[in-house]
Amino acid sequence: MSALVSYIIPAYNAEKYLEKCLDMLRKLNGKHNIEIIVVNDGSTDRTSEICRKIGGTDSGIRCYEKENGGVSDARNLGISVADGKYLAFIDVDDEIDVNEYNAVLEMLENDDDPKDIYMFGYCMVDKDTGCKTVMSPNIPAGVYGKETLDELRYDLLDVKFARQYSSQYIGGKVYQYLIKKELFSTRGLKFPVGIHYAEDLCFCLQLMSVGSEIEIFENTPYIYYVNSGSASHKLRPQMWEEFDQVYRFSQAYAVDKIQLSRLKYWSAKNTIRHYIEYGMDKGELSKKAKHILRAPELRTAFNELEFSQWTINERTENFLMRNRFAKLLIVFEKTLLACKNSSILKKRK
Repeated sequence: MSALVSYIIPAYNAEKYLEKCLDMLRKLNGKHNIEIIVVNDGSTDRTSEICRKIGGTDSGIRCYEKENGGVSDARNLGISVADGKYLAFIDVDDEIDVNEYNAVLEMLENDDDPKDIYMFGYCMVDKDTGCKTVMSPNIPAGVYGKETLDELRYDLLDVKFARQYSSQYIGGKVYQYLIKKELFSTRGLKFPVGIHYAEDLCFCLQLMSVGSEIEIFENTPYIYYVNSGSASHKLRPQMWEEFDQVYRFSQAYAVDKIQLSRLKYWSAKNTIRHYIEYGMDKGELSKKAKHILRAPELRTAFNELEFSQWTINERTENFLMRNRFAKLLIVFEKTLLACKNSSILKKRK
């Protein structure tokens, strides 16, 4: 009999976390018919040894080895070998609330009218401070059709306005979904290989596009750990090029052109902020900022976006970006960052 859910775990140098992660998922398997698929993505530590040991002793866990190709490539391999009716994705260093997740699986198992997609919230935990934030879907629990999926896709890509002026949409993390296997096998759903930043966002855009029906649960069974040492908290010199990949990919899934303009504007501003915050060399920073402000799509964004509702700081940023005042923009952003850090320091005292 096919498993209810296949859990796909990409593992790269995961010797510290893998056994704990698998022990946790085994507790789900005690109540429900699930399979666990580990894809060792070219690890150089003991991950391969652990996979061989577990794969030889536990029939509920299948392990696969491949050359290093990134998390999307590893997930795609897991998808190709999965037998479950639904697929789910787990990051090896995260956790789940077993009771909450069993409740979700029970609802899935008892559903007489299976949906394409099931969505739930998650708990975000800061590893440094232990601070917990519950991230819940912004619409009530229930069953929704294609129109709502299109609205969710709009909000997902509408990154600039979703943060301050729009829906506060929470739905861009792959681990908060249970997805019918049929969407992968018949509708071309897969993870975008070659995109190494915001690949989850790109996947979720596809997911909302190919799905026909979604059920939203109020449960928050997934625990996502924010690690200050992760790639998102280090200088990424190629961030602008990575954002451009996301922009190009998103063109096929945007609801309208305004969304793409918002994405390009948000990407430009936040890339320059990132370079400043994580200490890019002064000369390289100036060169990068000038290059970013010359982007043709950014010129289009200035003509299409409405800035009247923005704060005085945002309108100042807009003025400096629109007129390509790269050096003044850098000074302004450094000032904002200094004020932000000063405010954080005062709160800690």
